[in-house]
Amino acid sequence: MEKIFIENFNLKDVSIERFAAYIDSNGTPLVLPTIFSMVVNREGRVLLSRVKKGEDGNINENLEFSDLSENVIRQYESKLLEFFEYCDSMASSDASLPNVHKHTHAPSEFINKYINEYLIEQEEKGMKSVEQAKVALQAYYNYLAKIGITYIRNLYIRPKQRKKANKNTKRRRAYKYIARQTRSTMLLKSKSLRDELILQFGVICGLRTHENTSLFLNDFTYGKKKQSGFLTMFADLECNPDEQSFKYLLTITKSRRNEGSPSRVIYIPRELLEKCRQYYLLERPVSEDNCLFVNNDPNTKGQAISPSTGTRIFREIKNTILEQIVNGKISELPLHEDNSYQHLRHSFATEKFYELCGDIPHHAITEGHSVVTEIARLMGHKINKKKHAQEITMRYIRSVDEMLIVEGKK
Repeated sequence: MEKIFIENFNLKDVSIERFAAYIDSNGTPLVLPTIFSMVVNREGRVLLSRVKKGEDGNINENLEFSDLSENVIRQYESKLLEFFEYCDSMASSDASLPNVHKHTHAPSEFINKYINEYLIEQEEKGMKSVEQAKVALQAYYNYLAKIGITYIRNLYIRPKQRKKANKNTKRRRAYKYIARQTRSTMLLKSKSLRDELILQFGVICGLRTHENTSLFLNDFTYGKKKQSGFLTMFADLECNPDEQSFKYLLTITKSRRNEGSPSRVIYIPRELLEKCRQYYLLERPVSEDNCLFVNNDPNTKGQAISPSTGTRIFREIKNTILEQIVNGKISELPLHEDNSYQHLRHSFATEKFYELCGDIPHHAITEGHSVVTEIARLMGHKINKKKHAQEITMRYIRSVDEMLIVEGKK
């Protein structure tokens, strides 16, 4: 089950910039959801219930058009896909239930069970996510009713489940910014200097987990220019005792197609580079591999770490800390089960964004500001559209707010 985005669709007088085409697990198209996406993307509105008091004093419920932003349309499309996946899953275990191709016959009871029992009780979704799902499904079935396919569904969140969803919201909230205190504890819980360094490259240099495999010992050529590897940089520590920051060119920055950028320069503080040299001299197994970080376990000793090593290290340390917090062995820390290695990189960008703002209030930064451009360069982001620049800017403004809360400065 998936949705495929179709762009620049034109048929006679109909022109749609983009819409979602739904197909089942066998590749069979889902016609009605696809048409719904086409209509919503073209018109930018859906039919929703509105309760009004009539001139006669009676309460009337009518369907009225409600305008949608592009982001809300994307949310609707995703929420519908999740519901169709649920239909398929339920029908595979009970043939009497409507599968994805019979979802137009799904009664209100079936959909309300999905909202209240599956999303809230089983998946433990928060109120915002559940409300989005309910409204998306209501809008979809309202559309089907309007064109004569089916009838309007009465969808709701039960009081008990509403309370549970609100609890889920509080429980599930995870700041993407990792507090300094939490980072220090994670470093102390690291099993090796290598693991500690991999975490530090995430938060001090903004590396993605797979980019740790791009730290090479030997010098290399990139773009017909010689670039320094870590062995040369170790020598530079001795030759330049007053230098506090060392440049290194990252060349492996893509984990998937169209993600990341061709290359970017990172700035390694002297203290971090000295720890890398310490790791190389004292802990790193003898190996012919050119990667700075190699495995130390018996089966893969001396081989380069995998692209997901940073993710694994972060997860293991995070789980250890959370377990010790529950058992009362260490004090409460701002750390959540949803935090990941990527959030170390996000923390780097947040602190750098705040630092670059200087005396300018961070809420005053706009998408065209040099701060945004510099953050994009440091992070290896491609900002080739104004909309993307706006999204990046708002993301870090919100994250600075989170940082100030977590660090007790707000």
